[in-house]
Amino acid sequence: TYYPYVYNSTTYAHSGTNCLYFYSYGTSSYADNQIASLPEIDTNVLPMNSLELHFWGRGSTTTTYMSQVIVGVMSNPSNLATFQAVDTVNMNATLTEYVVDFSNFNGTGSYVSILAVKPSTTTYNYAYLDDITLQQVPDCPPVANIAIDAIDTKPSGFVAFCLLCPAVIKAFPKMKMLKNMLLTKYGHVGLKQALKIMDG
Repeated sequence: TYYPYVYNSTTYAHSGTNCLYFYSYGTSSYADNQIASLPEIDTNVLPMNSLELHFWGRGSTTTTYMSQVIVGVMSNPSNLATFQAVDTVNMNATLTEYVVDFSNFNGTGSYVSILAVKPSTTTYNYAYLDDITLQQVPDCPPVANIAIDAIDTKPSGFVAFCLLCPAVIKAFPKMKMLKNMLLTKYGHVGLKQALKIMDG
């Protein structure tokens, strides 16, 4: 078996039963640097710096092992020398969503690629990735870890901004959480006040 490959496991997959499995060992000639590339992007239509990569990932339960991938861009997916790193992602043993923003990328290439580097020491590098998607960077960033505190009588302008933000509206679970928090703290009247702010 050559890595990476599609691995059937409900333990490591985020959805369904399959995920992408990277594995390498430092002192072995087997399973050297491994790379997976997405289909080519027409950068005249979608500039690379307008994109971001989303994926769910986890690593080994052995904390002394590496669980690292490097996300980057290639002009030739068959030639590792064309790989240009954008960000390094270190994972733990818990399935977590990761987002790599390409906004600051100013290189060339049209293939978004994921590289698992062979360790330089006698250790392993394990990585399990699932639900890999490429998206355009939203006009405003998604909202996470929302907290409403010390607001006197009505939702703040920040809350109104969140309700207006396309990224929040698109991210339905977070939008639902925000709405429920407003209803819990202020009831329907408070929510209507937020809508008044939205109306200007």
